[in-house]
Amino acid sequence: MVDLKFGFNVFNFTPEELFEYTCLNNLNHIEINLTLKKSSLDSFTPERISALRSKCIDNGIELSLHLPTHINITDIIPTYRKRDSKYLLKALNLADKLNAKIITAHMGFFFWFPVEKWRRKTALENFVINLERILEQYDGDTCIALENVTPLPVGSDHLLLGDNVEDLKYVFSNISSPLVKFCLDTGHANMSEGIELYLEHFSDKMVIVHFHDNFGNDDEHLPVGKGGINWNQFGKLMNKYQFNGPFISECRDIKPKEASELLLPYLTNQIASPLKS
Repeated sequence: MVDLKFGFNVFNFTPEELFEYTCLNNLNHIEINLTLKKSSLDSFTPERISALRSKCIDNGIELSLHLPTHINITDIIPTYRKRDSKYLLKALNLADKLNAKIITAHMGFFFWFPVEKWRRKTALENFVINLERILEQYDGDTCIALENVTPLPVGSDHLLLGDNVEDLKYVFSNISSPLVKFCLDTGHANMSEGIELYLEHFSDKMVIVHFHDNFGNDDEHLPVGKGGINWNQFGKLMNKYQFNGPFISECRDIKPKEASELLLPYLTNQIASPLKS
């Protein structure tokens, strides 16, 4: 029997506010979104870190962090680039103190002018250089899980790194640190080249999954089965690559326990332990 790990992204609340819910519903992972002011980096005092870490140890709860999406270590403005690089390093050190083994991060963005292909190449090169510089200053074991993101509409003044398989292939082929991993976002993949292609290339790097559904045109964050993703195929792929989680719900308008219960049947074929009621 294989135990699957389920959790959720804490965006509108602090992890402390939802800790009891997590325990009562036999979930075992909380991803702290650092965007919320009450969960900003500076809000984690030594006292708060100690209390949260103790609660997690006592109740078998794992923590991870999610960087704000505006963090951009390849920013063309040096002051902002240095600021965001320092932020990432500080987040890594916080993760160590919290015993959080994963930081999920978007790769950043770039302005396409004057030539998109050239600007993307330059941004990718700078991303690898800057990320390795950050990791040279870090001596812990928390990994950075790079998340595949949604392509922005044609005509946008800026574009996102990591909105396609080739961007991620470049990073994983050119970075030397073993701490750089992959976060599969099912909804984002469904709006891009598809879940299967991302797994074909990065299953060996995958350490966390964000799950939610959509119809391929809008990042709707629907519950499992309410959009166009083939969840039967998804479950088969998870079994193929022997990935047991954590599976982090990013489904809107549904509680994390219910979201996990919708996903569970696709992951289990009489080989996994169901969530306790």
